[in-house]
Parts: sequence; C-alpha cells; structure tokens
Amino acid sequence: MEIVQKPYHVWPTSFWIQYRMLTWRQFKQSKGTILDHYEVISALIMAVVGGLIYFQTEYSYRTLRDKMGTIFYCASFWGFNVILGTISKFPAERVVIRKEREAGAYRLSAYYAARITSDLPLVLIVPVLFYSIVFWMSAIGDGTLFVIILGVNILFCAVVQSIGHVIGSAIENLNHSLTTGRSYMIFSIALCAIQHRMICFLHVVET
Repeated sequence: MEIVQKPYHVWPTSFWIQYRMLTWRQFKQSKGTILDHYEVISALIMAVVGGLIYFQTEYSYRTLRDKMGTIFYCASFWGFNVILGTISKFPAERVVIRKEREAGAYRLSAYYAARITSDLPLVLIVPVLFYSIVFWMSAIGDGTLFVIILGVNILFCAVVQSIGHVIGSAIENLNHSLTTGRSYMIFSIALCAIQHRMICFLHVVET
C-alpha cells in the first residue's frame, strides 16, 4: 500500500517577520480609524457629561450606589464602543486577507497576533483619558483606587476586543455579527447585575 504524503507548505518568511510586518501595517491602517477626531471628541464629551452627572459625590456608604452607577456608566459605554468598533472593521479586511492567505503570504496565527497587539495600544488610549476624567470629576476615590479601577477596566476593554475579534471572524454577515455583539454585551450586563444582587443578598443574610 502506497502512502501519499501531503506536501509541506514552506512559508516565505518566519513567524516573527510576518508578525512584525503585519503589526506595522495594521497599526498604520487602524490609527486613523480608532483615533478619529470625531470619535475622540465624542468620547471626551461623554466623559465630561458622566463626570458632571456624578460630580464630586460624597465618599460614604450613602453614595455607594452613585459610585457604582459611575463605574457602570463607564463600563457600559466602552464595552459597546470597543466590541462594535472591532466587529465593524472585519468586513473591509476579509476579502484582502482571503486573497493573501490563498497566495500563502503569511500564517493565520501571525495575522491574528498582529491584529490584537497592534490595535490594543490604540484602543486603550482614549479609554484611559475617559476614565481619568470621570474618576476625578466624580471623586470616586483616591489614587490607589484609581489605579485599581483603571487596570480592571483596561483588562475589560482587552477582553471585549478579543471577543469582538472572535465574533467578527466567525460571522461573515455584518448585521448578524453586530447583533451578536450587542446581545453579548446586554447579556453580560444583565449577568453582572444578577451576581451583584446575589452578593448583596448573601452579605445581608450573613449579617
């Protein structure tokens, strides 16, 4: 019985070279879209609005709900903003990626690694400014709490961006992928609300 061996594909360059070149190309392409003047101004206006709504709330147990509302406002705004923005960019790139992949230009793993790492710094610049404005205007807490909340929300944006990549690459229809992204965010918000109420209930029962 003759064993037919499948031909082994030899890539023109190494993974590191592919990753480096794709990262540079993706960074240049995404820079103008993510840091669009309208998007940046809109986010900063929403940060000022959120800061004015919860402006200098008292730091006590009586204003705990206000502090939670401030954090919920920030997380909801950037959750929807990041996931929908990430999903909406896939249709324009899908045709180009398919042609380049058919030509054997680079590995698919190199593309996704470059896509995530190149977009992440750009995605996080405006949220950091947003959280800084809202945090200090609303007087949520001190500097230590600011670092903690900022770190958690940066991680949140990174996770949401990754989920947006999965949804955008898995569902070709743009309307369907955007609907899936919105549904995911609404489900996540509802789940967080349920978990919060359960934690508060258990705390009351224990006391």
